[in-house]
Amino acid sequence: MSSPPPERPPPTIDAVRPFLICPLCSGIFKDAHTIQDCLHTFCRECLFRRLEEKPLCPICGIDLGLHPEELIHADHKIQTVVDLIFPSGPGKRRVFRQTAQKSRSSFRDAGSSLARGLFWIASLVPRGCIPSPMCTHVSDSDVSTLHLNSRGLSSEAADDLLREAHDRASGIFFVALFENNLTTLPDILFDFSALSRLECDHNKIVLLPALVGRLIHLRSLALHDNLLVELPPQIGSLTELEELRLDRNRLARLPAEMGCLRALHVLHLEGNRLVDLPLELGALHRLAELLIGAQDPAFRLSPQLRAQLQARDCLVID
Repeated sequence: MSSPPPERPPPTIDAVRPFLICPLCSGIFKDAHTIQDCLHTFCRECLFRRLEEKPLCPICGIDLGLHPEELIHADHKIQTVVDLIFPSGPGKRRVFRQTAQKSRSSFRDAGSSLARGLFWIASLVPRGCIPSPMCTHVSDSDVSTLHLNSRGLSSEAADDLLREAHDRASGIFFVALFENNLTTLPDILFDFSALSRLECDHNKIVLLPALVGRLIHLRSLALHDNLLVELPPQIGSLTELEELRLDRNRLARLPAEMGCLRALHVLHLEGNRLVDLPLELGALHRLAELLIGAQDPAFRLSPQLRAQLQARDCLVID
């Protein structure tokens, strides 16, 4: 009788290291995000900074189209492994920088091996150590993103978590609050002065607080699939805003101050109750995509506004 094959030894940190390194910054993953079409993974900040230059996967060059963010998802499984193996701390991203430089070329062929590597990595994680999805952890002042989405949070519960994050971290630029039960946005949210991306879609928000005008560095604001009935004029203070999604709400009008959003590239309004659009939108010289879609039966887009937008090659989708 032949002897059983020898048991494979457990993997070492050196063995799994190549699977946990961002190919853009050469540090271990921080807020890992994966492109769903090619399964390449990067630090979120690294990836979105590169996509600002061109909407292509930095590894394989796959075209991510006009809305690459829709094809990119937070990879909680990979990030959980990273956080369990490498405790958070100011120096953790520098620990493997030297080895990462040597491993960078191997990432070009890592698509298929990544799955094998993660299966192997799983043996390093003790059973029962995976954090609860309701767990919120803000570990140090180096935190740059805050994921509070898909937890069924009330506005009061979100306020408590945001206050904890605000007290323990600075420089947060991305907050995800989508798919909760928010009826309003907590005031503390508007004290995150560095915020550039805010996702509050799929909630029950009726009114957007005037305090939104404080978020002067905001570049992307997702408020679609809520119950919004009006927007405050202070939204016009968001002069760096590039993308605004308001589709599927209950808006009957837009404030004229939206004409001050001079950096706006994308505006989605489909599925509201608008009867017209303010002529001030004609001042948005960078607007490249305006999705109007279904509105009140009486809706009419001013011929003057349409001509202004189309003269600048803005795609108007009725």
